[in-house]
Amino acid sequence: MRKTRKTHMILTADIGNSTVSFALFRGKRKLAKWSLERVGLSGVASFRSALRKCPMRSKVEGVCAVSVVPALNRFFREACRIELGVSPLFATPSVIGMEMGGYPARSVGADRIVGAYAAYERYGRALVVVDAGSAITFDAVDDRGRFLGGAISPGPELMALALKSMTSRLPLVRLRRVRRVIGKDTRSCISSGIVAGAAGLVDRIVEVIAREMKGRPKVVATCGWARLLSSRSKKIE
Repeated sequence: MRKTRKTHMILTADIGNSTVSFALFRGKRKLAKWSLERVGLSGVASFRSALRKCPMRSKVEGVCAVSVVPALNRFFREACRIELGVSPLFATPSVIGMEMGGYPARSVGADRIVGAYAAYERYGRALVVVDAGSAITFDAVDDRGRFLGGAISPGPELMALALKSMTSRLPLVRLRRVRRVIGKDTRSCISSGIVAGAAGLVDRIVEVIAREMKGRPKVVATCGWARLLSSRSKKIE
């Protein structure tokens, strides 16, 4: 009699600088996703409230988290224990098992390793992974699946905040897709400058990384600003 493989119910959490994103999986099938804005996040209570939004939470068998905010990890761990009865596994280079191509494993962000590993698992070839969040990170993976390193620059939101905080008259704008770089008012000028400028930055850095890799790596983008930047980028595939 053929045995059927059990598919586990797993909750994933991405604890970022701006947002905490959750997704519930049964095997490889995504059942639900939701997020929590980290602004005003206050310890265990906020995480408990977010975890209560998890459908079928009584059936969750495990939690895997990637965090770039270590100060929040203990709050998340305690919330998982109370609401789900499980302890989360935090992703690290050693847990993921990705080979490091000369980059010190202790100094690389877990989010970068997870993104690089996932991209290589999907495409199985040399890559540049552009993670466009609060920061734009560029991570190079060779054709053997080794993490080579990359580059880090400010993301669009940080650029907009810097303009607002370091000038006397420029407003904070909501960034949007631009058809023309020549803006017709201050807000459209800021939006076009940041969006087109960040996309140009992506293209230039990817070009240099590809040259240093001595190949033609596939360029993939992920995270919150990926679609906006890909609308202007010539390199993101």
